[in-house]
Amino acid sequence: MLQTECQPDVITLNIVINGFCKMGRIDEALKMLNDMTTGKFCAPDAVTFTTIIGGLLNVGRTHEALNLFHQVMRENGISPGVVTYNAVLRGLFKLQLADEAMRVFRRMLADGVAANSNTYSIIIDGLCSSDQIDEAKKFWDNVIWPSKIHDHFVYASILKGLCRLGNLNEACHFLYELVDSGVSPNIVSYNILIDCACRLGYRCTRDMKNAGFFTFSKSLNFGALAARSLNSYLSLSFPLRCSIRTVRMENNNNGNLKVGDDVSRGAFIVLEGLDRSGKTSQCSKLLPYLEGLGHPTELWRFPDRSTSIGQMISAYLSNQSQLDDHTIHLLYSANRWEKSSLMETKLKSGTTLIVDRYSYSGVAFSSAKGLDFEWCKAPEIGLLAPDLVLYLDITPEKAAERGGYGGERYEKLEFQKKVAESYRALRDPSWKRLKLAAGFYLEDKFSAYEDNS
Repeated sequence: MLQTECQPDVITLNIVINGFCKMGRIDEALKMLNDMTTGKFCAPDAVTFTTIIGGLLNVGRTHEALNLFHQVMRENGISPGVVTYNAVLRGLFKLQLADEAMRVFRRMLADGVAANSNTYSIIIDGLCSSDQIDEAKKFWDNVIWPSKIHDHFVYASILKGLCRLGNLNEACHFLYELVDSGVSPNIVSYNILIDCACRLGYRCTRDMKNAGFFTFSKSLNFGALAARSLNSYLSLSFPLRCSIRTVRMENNNNGNLKVGDDVSRGAFIVLEGLDRSGKTSQCSKLLPYLEGLGHPTELWRFPDRSTSIGQMISAYLSNQSQLDDHTIHLLYSANRWEKSSLMETKLKSGTTLIVDRYSYSGVAFSSAKGLDFEWCKAPEIGLLAPDLVLYLDITPEKAAERGGYGGERYEKLEFQKKVAESYRALRDPSWKRLKLAAGFYLEDKFSAYEDNS
């Protein structure tokens, strides 16, 4: 890249730094940070520091991590935000440094950085993991509940802490108190209690009913897979584990997804949208963000141009070859199929996948050319289904104003308008449609987005 005189931007450098941290090559990540702070490359941003601080804490280099956090960030004109504070808290609690973590939390408040529900979930999880359940209860009573900043992930953290110590009755009473306060338990809360009951030797459903688990079942939707919101998947406290599913693009459902066997795995997150809608930038920001929170994460893109099929697609997109519309559609689908087994292996191993374009792009673009909508969906049947689809909502006219537009075959305004119509036909209520405010990214806790799902 440097040999071609193409200078990396901060996103590129953050991806490299994140890779170093994932491989445990922290010193190389620190060297790159030094190159950024001394002017060899562009200046670091908050994601740069958050990623390296998380990497240092992951390998137990606490002093260096805290020095970067307390001093070096500020020397470079960057004030830690809630995402960085949360990453530091998570790392310290993971190292069983609860006292140091609470000092960082107090510094956070002194700096005027507002805690969010993720902050509170991390603290509750950390205190409970350190066997400081009484401190966790005090923190709930004195800080979290009065703040009114709490959600099901905070509740789940407390329930897990109580159940970890075998305090099933106390956990049930906590759930009752939530209901009395107007909070409806969700499936996660019930699963925690049921798991605890099984570990403690409850033998049948009647025993669990006696323990009060299903008292509030009317407030729940007991599907094979509970609905998940955008914040659910990107919350610090959510472990990004879900159920293996298979795509079933049936003729009567515009791509709705059926549920298959339940297997604990990483999350499968897809970003879709028109050309130049910002998918690549958002994916590149989201990757180090999730890695900085301790989630094993990889970024994938379709088409994958590294394979022989992908190279044929690349030549077509760059107008170096001509192919029949049906042929190129099947090549796109084959490109997804040739990566499907590896994708499933990664997910089952606990790795979360962020995927830039998936089956929906194939159907949207090919049907926009005039191919039959149902014919376009047919080759996708059987592929793994995403757990979350984020659609970056931008008008074709706005996308056309962005730099580099028109460099590839499909980047034509009138055609993109047809693609937008195809996406509208594909979307279902499970998609999250996001409108992006300039300069903000997914790790900014979505304050810049309007969710119109």
